[in-house]
Amino acid sequence: MATGTALLLGGGVGLGAYQLGAYAALEASGGIDLQAVSGSSIGAINGAILAGNAPDQRLAKLQAFWKRVEREAAPEEWTDPLALARTGPLRHLRNWSNILATRTTGTPGLFQPRLPGMGRTKVPSLYDSAPLFPSLLEFIDFDRLNAGAIRFAIATTDVETGETIPFDTALGDCITPDHLAAASALLPAFEPVQVDGRWLGDGGFSANVPLEPLLCSERPCPAPPLCLVLDLFAPDGPLPDGLEAAVERSTDLKYATQTTVRLAGLRRERALEVRLGNTEATTLLHLSYRGPVHEAGQEKTYDFSPATLRDRQQAGAADAQAALELLATLTPAPEPGLHIHRVRRAP
Repeated sequence: MATGTALLLGGGVGLGAYQLGAYAALEASGGIDLQAVSGSSIGAINGAILAGNAPDQRLAKLQAFWKRVEREAAPEEWTDPLALARTGPLRHLRNWSNILATRTTGTPGLFQPRLPGMGRTKVPSLYDSAPLFPSLLEFIDFDRLNAGAIRFAIATTDVETGETIPFDTALGDCITPDHLAAASALLPAFEPVQVDGRWLGDGGFSANVPLEPLLCSERPCPAPPLCLVLDLFAPDGPLPDGLEAAVERSTDLKYATQTTVRLAGLRRERALEVRLGNTEATTLLHLSYRGPVHEAGQEKTYDFSPATLRDRQQAGAADAQAALELLATLTPAPEPGLHIHRVRRAP
C-alpha cells in the first residue's frame, strides 16, 4: 500500500458492512498508511470510527459497532445452518422478513420507530435516531477525531437550499455527534439536524461519496497519492428481469452515477492543474458493492441480519484484495493528475 492513503466512503445504511470488510482486508495487508477519510451517511459513521480511534483499535471498534447494529428477526427454522447457506428464494424471503422487522421496530444502536411526542419533531420522520448517539460516543473518541492526526471530512445537505455543506477537520471544523447524525439523516426516514442554524440532512442527497474535499482544485491540503473509493452502489449492473430488480437498479443508479459523473469532472480539473504546473499525482481505485441475487431489492439497505452483514463484509474483503492486486501492477510513480481505475473482480 502506498504512503498517504485516503478512504472515501459512500452512504447506504446497512450496506456499510461492505466497508468494514474492505478495511479489514486493507489493514491485514500490513501496508495501509491512513492519512485521510471522508464519508457521507453510514460512510461518515464508519469513517469517524476509523479516524476517531488509535490504529490498533480501529478494526476492533468498527467490528463492535457492526455487531451492535445487527439483528435477526426471521423465524428460527429459517436461520439453521442449512438455511443460512442457501442463496435462493428462501434466503430472499428471509431477508425480506428481516427488513420488515427493521422497518417496524428499528435496529439496535441506530434508530427506533418514532411515536407521537417522541424526541425532536421539527420535521416529521418515520424514525428517531436517539439510539445512534450512545453508539457514537461509545465507539468514537471525538477528541482524537478532531485532533487532526487523520484528516476527517463529511458531507451533509442543507434541506432548505439543497447545498452540499461539508465539514472538514483540516479546515478547523469540530465534528460532533450532531454532525454525524446530520450526515446520515435520510429524509423521510430521519429528521434533519440543526447545526449552526442550518437544517442538515444526509450527504447522499448531494454527495454520496464526498470526493471534492480531498480531490478538487480548491482542496485545502495536497491531494493524497492513493485514494480508495468504497461505494455502496454499483454504476454498472445487469438489465433488470422484474419489477423488484428494476426498482433496485433505479436506486443504485441514482447514487452510483453521482460518483462516476463527479469523478470525471475531477479528472478534468486535475488535468487543467497539470497544464498549470501542478505535479501532484493521485491513483484512485474505485470499488463498488454488488449484492447477490438474494438481496432484498430496493429495501436491501435496511437488512441488518447477521448472515447478510457477513456476506457484505466478505464482498468488501474480496474487492479490497482485488484492489491490492491491481495496485501491485500499476506504476509506482504515475504521471501528474488523477488516475482512476475501476476495480471489478471476476464473479
